Amino acid sequence: MTKKLTSLLALILLATTLQAQVEPNAGNWKTWFISSGKDFRLPAPSSSNKNEIVEVLDIQKKLNSNAEYMSKL
Repeated sequence: MTKKLTSLLALILLATTLQAQVEPNAGNWKTWFISSGKDFRLPAPSSSNKNEIVEVLDIQKKLNSNAEYMSKL
């Protein structure tokens, strides 16, 4: 009985998964509200942030798997 119930449940889940793929070509849709994804791209960081970027990269290099560097801050 348990084996039949498990098989039935698996069949129902499989059928539900297959029905969930309603629009297989959705990735090819044209956008309505923006002309391109470029409309939302951020500009390059300004030169005033250069020191901060260098600091973050330096901290990332110093981190290890135990995060010892962070424990010293």
